[in-house]
Amino acid sequence: MDHLILQDLNYTSDGASLLKNINVTHENKGITAIIGANGAGKSLLLSALHGLITPTSGHVTWGNAPASETKNTRGYVFQKPIILRRSVRDNLAYPLKVQNHPKADQTDAIDKMLELSQLSHLADQPAASLSGGEAQRMTIARALITQPKTLLLDEPCSNLDPASTKLIESMIL
Repeated sequence: MDHLILQDLNYTSDGASLLKNINVTHENKGITAIIGANGAGKSLLLSALHGLITPTSGHVTWGNAPASETKNTRGYVFQKPIILRRSVRDNLAYPLKVQNHPKADQTDAIDKMLELSQLSHLADQPAASLSGGEAQRMTIARALITQPKTLLLDEPCSNLDPASTKLIESMIL
């Protein structure tokens, strides 16, 4: 299992220190939550952990490799669902195509994720037509479809009803 190491992590933007001197060594197993007040930098930290932003100084490594080089080993779900302008099925297919998974394996993986997310009946609908909870389930399914070692979630149940929250928590487990 890859260890996560943050060493002297700093991130500055427009002269403001947004992440400052963060040092963490963490075994990547189980569920870990990052909690803090609004504006504390949790989303920014997740972006650094995934390798979407480059620290001003310091390092983020997963298993001795920089975060930016190991993105394919992680899934990342933003607080607000990112929906591609295509069908639900094609949204789920996208990461498999990007990572060059064999076409023969893609259909089974997509069908499993549609079932897990309870979106099978909407597979061929435009993803933009999904409700908030459906869209979030789809984005989590899309993040899980490549079977990542780590799943980074930025408030995955924010602004969702209890039924959607329960389903998403079940998917995550």
